[in-house]
Amino acid sequence: MASGQKIRVAKMVAASVVVPTIPVLVWWRSAVQDRKRHAEEERTKVRIPNVQTVDDLLIERCQPGDILLFDRRCEKCAAGPLAALSCLVGQQFLCDNENSDGRRTVDIGSFDHCGIVVPGRNKNGKDVYDPYNLMLLEATASEGIVARPLLTRLEMSQSRSVLLLPLSSPGELRNDTESDLSDKTQKVQEYMSKRLVEFRDKWEAISQTQGYASAHSTLGIIGAVGYGLGWM
Repeated sequence: MASGQKIRVAKMVAASVVVPTIPVLVWWRSAVQDRKRHAEEERTKVRIPNVQTVDDLLIERCQPGDILLFDRRCEKCAAGPLAALSCLVGQQFLCDNENSDGRRTVDIGSFDHCGIVVPGRNKNGKDVYDPYNLMLLEATASEGIVARPLLTRLEMSQSRSVLLLPLSSPGELRNDTESDLSDKTQKVQEYMSKRLVEFRDKWEAISQTQGYASAHSTLGIIGAVGYGLGWM
């Protein structure tokens, strides 16, 4: 009798674990396939000369030091169930999804992820400020802290919206494309670029040595819940 009861309990426990796991695995497989399909579409996309996409227009406005905010679709997260859960928890506790009228707006959206624009690894100093050589440094669940080409990163993004927060030094007019930069502004930009390169290399190395990728989602969940409960 005792052994039979233990078997029944074991079956109930197994069912309580397996049954919820099945739809999660189905969703994850769908998310991975969707990501691969999107990557293939971008790889085989026909680029028409002299015709710019929205991503092209966005990166032309970017400079090293700028911040990009992402309003992610958590259901598109292909890094794993824990990463998707971290996304959901972050949006729930850290983001204001609705305004006072209960309507979702672009400027208020659930921007739960960010990255910093950094110089690329181009050895030619003249091309440091070329928008197509810029990279985005961000913390991810799949690769840890990593810098990837900015244009490629935006093309692969499936976020609802992306918001650019430009960095401007005192006296710098980011929207004035006709006036020449002052000597002071140029020196500030050169200094920032040099420091951002050091920052990029430092944190990529730390991420690799400390295995940050495996802890990213867990840290995100702990941080979001702690903030929501007023512990931080």
